[in-house]
Amino acid sequence: MAKNEEKKRKAILEAYTCTGSIRQTARQQKVTRQTVRRVLYGRRRPPVEHPLAPSKLDPFRPTIQRLVLDDRLTATLVLDEIRELGYQGGYSILKDYVRLIRPRSKTKVTTRLEHPPGAEGQADWSPYTVRLGGEQRLVHAFSLVLPFSRFMVVRFAFDETLGTLLRLHDEAFGVIGAIPKLMTYDNMTTVGRHVGQDRIELNRRFDAYRKECGFEVAQTLQQGYATFLAGLVQRQVLASGDAAAQRRINAAKFPETKTFDTYDWTFQKGLNIQLVKDLMNLDFIPQARPLLLLGKPGTGKGHISIAYGQLAAMAGYTVRFFTASRLLSELYASLADASTDRMVARLARVNLLIIDDLRDLPPRAEYAGLLYEVIDARYRRRSTIVSSNLSVKQWGKALGNPVLTASLVDRLMERGHVINIKRGRSYRTFGPEAPPETDWPALVTGTATSLRHPREACPREGGGRGSRSG
Repeated sequence: MAKNEEKKRKAILEAYTCTGSIRQTARQQKVTRQTVRRVLYGRRRPPVEHPLAPSKLDPFRPTIQRLVLDDRLTATLVLDEIRELGYQGGYSILKDYVRLIRPRSKTKVTTRLEHPPGAEGQADWSPYTVRLGGEQRLVHAFSLVLPFSRFMVVRFAFDETLGTLLRLHDEAFGVIGAIPKLMTYDNMTTVGRHVGQDRIELNRRFDAYRKECGFEVAQTLQQGYATFLAGLVQRQVLASGDAAAQRRINAAKFPETKTFDTYDWTFQKGLNIQLVKDLMNLDFIPQARPLLLLGKPGTGKGHISIAYGQLAAMAGYTVRFFTASRLLSELYASLADASTDRMVARLARVNLLIIDDLRDLPPRAEYAGLLYEVIDARYRRRSTIVSSNLSVKQWGKALGNPVLTASLVDRLMERGHVINIKRGRSYRTFGPEAPPETDWPALVTGTATSLRHPREACPREGGGRGSRSG
């Protein structure tokens, strides 16, 4: 019996060496994929229940309770305090205990901001994807709200140019029947630009229009108001029967809302803008073509991938968003309860899977095989977006198996689009909201000169002007 099992195990290993695929090996050897995994990764011992051992935290529990409940210290500060008293345990067990004993915070008291009737108007743009003439089109919703009454005027346009903005102002003022004394805009570049921290310099043409109409512009930009306006417009869209689109966006689990209308197209000189805009028609999704986004950290890869995901969800496609580390962690955890096949099958059904920020990860031998299963299940069937600050040649080292990773990359590159942001600058470091250069030495390592003229080469996969289309 033991000889037969050893013979079968060797046959499975030989078959996997030839095929490189758990799915094909299982099919060839007429066994389940879980059996192949047990041979590759080793049989896991059944869990054994052990009596609870004394915790290193036990002698310090009274001190921790006093520091958390009376002094209101965080877990990090509590760790510093009890280590001085001789604590030799870890941070995770302390954090779990602090979360257990800390009382839940009460609802914060907020001050409601009241506006006199007709004294102020608030305007903003919100992007939406709609079907016009049998194709998906990006439209821009202009909304002007009177905060006192919440009366809102909404108009749709195909662009956000200054001429369109002024025309829609005229229409909104005509519907309202009056012009507010004060207008507030949320970071609208056609209105003006930041000058210092607390004021904006108005566009000359818009300033002339403002004077002609007789209203003032608030000099402090209302950063939180874009969300409020977007919510109002979104409720109006949902009322017209587009609730399914919102459900798809919620199911995608995007970490934040990012659209192409908020993307700074002039910042990255090495970006192939034409290719990015061409792909906004989403034809690569029904064609099941992959999309790779390569570039240094902070160059906008995540913004672009989320923006494509938002467009896809609004267009009726199912979307799921994962960071690479979270996806691999969940796949690895599924090995423990033999649910890997079910998870891979779920991911294989999604129209667009976004895997963001593939980077150097804590090495695990199973990572390359698990990710390969996902990509192989979607190969030529569904579209996948992968963004990474590594070149594809470095993926093998990051995933711990260069041979299997090469097969994975081969499936992504076939018929795939590649957007390679060459010589990219970090938007977080060099963008308009970044700290001034005089503060850099206190925030980052290295000289301001080395940051201002980055010399490290970006990944160079792909051709053309920073991109490739297959």
